Amino acid sequence: MLYHNIKKKVWGYVAASCTALMLVTLYPSDGFAQASMEQRMQLLEATLKDLLDRDVAKDKEIARLKRALGNKRGVKKKAGQSGHSDHGGHSDHHGSHSDPHDSHDEALASTVIQGRKVALDYLGLSVNMAGGYSSEPSAVSQNLTAGGHDPKASGFRLQAADFAMMGSVERAFDAELHIAFHINQLTGATVVDLEEAFMRTNSLPYGFDIEAGHMFTEFGVHNPKHLHDWEWIDQPVVMSRMFGPDGMRQTGMRVGWETPKVGLWKAHFHVGAQNPTGETMKSFLNNDETLSDRTRNKGNVNGLDDLVYLTRWDNRFDFGKTKIRAGFSGVYGPNATGQSANTQIYGMDLTVKHALAKKWDLRWTNELMYRRFQAAFDEAGGFEADNLIDHGFYTQVALEFNNTYWAGLRYERATGSGDEDTRDSNSDLDQRQRYSPIVGWRFAPNGNLRLQYNYDKADHLNEVDTKDDPSAHAFWFGLDWTFGAGSKGHHDH
Repeated sequence: MLYHNIKKKVWGYVAASCTALMLVTLYPSDGFAQASMEQRMQLLEATLKDLLDRDVAKDKEIARLKRALGNKRGVKKKAGQSGHSDHGGHSDHHGSHSDPHDSHDEALASTVIQGRKVALDYLGLSVNMAGGYSSEPSAVSQNLTAGGHDPKASGFRLQAADFAMMGSVERAFDAELHIAFHINQLTGATVVDLEEAFMRTNSLPYGFDIEAGHMFTEFGVHNPKHLHDWEWIDQPVVMSRMFGPDGMRQTGMRVGWETPKVGLWKAHFHVGAQNPTGETMKSFLNNDETLSDRTRNKGNVNGLDDLVYLTRWDNRFDFGKTKIRAGFSGVYGPNATGQSANTQIYGMDLTVKHALAKKWDLRWTNELMYRRFQAAFDEAGGFEADNLIDHGFYTQVALEFNNTYWAGLRYERATGSGDEDTRDSNSDLDQRQRYSPIVGWRFAPNGNLRLQYNYDKADHLNEVDTKDDPSAHAFWFGLDWTFGAGSKGHHDH
């Protein structure tokens, strides 16, 4: 409203000035009539210059008001998302769309191709590094922290440098690209990962959208997040066990539906399919990762039955100061132990965010996972057919003050049954527990410093530790920062 009122006044002033000029020109006063033609032209040029200067000033004022109103919209939007996401203030990944109008207004660059506006909305780089000390040698500690970006041993590690681009075409489509560069702490090798490259629709009717490309599987809370969105420095044990060191992601597509808001509740439903092969499909047709001591066969995709299928039901409740998210996920597909062997993984998640006081916020996140891995008969290894059952969870709570300082505690546990001969000595199948207190300082809007302690208890440590001690200790610090320009169009899962 303020923008329209000022714009109306400015244009009214310009119109009045032009009218006055016309009147002076058409009906000159005696003094003006007696002036020479040169004097008249100089007066007209001065008047036109004054009007043009005022027009430029008017355009600058309108642009300033647009930016101010855009910032106000952004503040209101963040307040409606319960204040905070994770430690870096980044939004979560996948789910409720950002406003296409905002992204176009704040685009870094745009052009019109065949009558459609194509915009580059965001360009940025996120860097995460970690370091610290582990009580175990690197041969042992690298199995305790099995995440692909986790600190693996005493010393320093560049966890990742994540390059991101986001763009859009009118209000119909947007797209994201995420490429992560990181260095293997133990070998020093540089690794490049194409984490995501996908397109998503924004204008389908009735709350539907389609996402296609290479993307994280929208299972639960943690798996769809990039490293710079993690709250703790390392990946939860159960995530590494179920989905491997780099999380579950592959090429495919999914269809989503956002329900209309009913009172305090709204929900998202997702169904999708992805390729079952590759190093990021650990529980399926990835023949590079070992599960137990069974021989893993090269998986072949011969039809639609061989894909990995996803279902997710994501519920949101808004009680004002309290925001609740409750979700249910499931993935199903073939595994590499035999032609008819399959894997089923189910998950439940619960997140509660509550504004305790003016500057205090509480976040409580829980995720429970269950896997049924159908292991086929292995004649070469001498294994009978068996169902390997694994389950685990993590629960973490964080208390934040003034969006600057925070402290938290995470507890996690993973265990299972089946193939008992190798389970206790295998770091990927044994019983695990971990306690991880953490403190953090947000020293800049997109800069964070964290200090985390891990106390691990694992059955396999009895086999590899000469002290016959099933526990391990580690102290890690994490430093991360993000530089970018534009409006982040990626959204909440």
